[in-house]
Amino acid sequence: PNEINYAWRGAAAMHFLILAHRQFYDGEMESAMKTSIKCTEFLETNMLERIQVYSLLILSSYRSRYFGTCSKALRQLEPIEGTDTELFRPLLSLPYELFRHQRPIDERELPVYYVKCLETGQKFNACTISGKAIVNEHAVQCKVCQYYMIELEMKGRQSCPLCHASCRNTVGLFVE
Repeated sequence: PNEINYAWRGAAAMHFLILAHRQFYDGEMESAMKTSIKCTEFLETNMLERIQVYSLLILSSYRSRYFGTCSKALRQLEPIEGTDTELFRPLLSLPYELFRHQRPIDERELPVYYVKCLETGQKFNACTISGKAIVNEHAVQCKVCQYYMIELEMKGRQSCPLCHASCRNTVGLFVE
């Protein structure tokens, strides 16, 4: 069972990263930022690369005017010992350029579960359709991959967006 769970975590990591990219390119910056925050959960097991996740988080948080979140993400990309410093050289002047005219403070308050995920690595359940945190709402859990979808996001969906199992293979529940 652990190997199967690990495989689904890897699939979920790529799914959420691709979802965040799609949201970014569709101009849904705040959604891309929140989905990118979900992606940080997968860094501890090296399922995703730090530079991919934090670069997308930096861009989407800056574009959605969450400057404090952007600043936190920038700090996570400081050169890591043993890595090629040439890769990080362009990033050294980035905080100055970004915050020359903006203070690194979020214009709106980010819900606590996103903040805790960024600051402490605390995990949260996210909808595989939208990437939104599932908090105090009705969701369904896929019986195959065990990941969640917000009921209101399903809109006639016939299959799980992660494993593509039929939505008949789901269990309804209320997630707190």
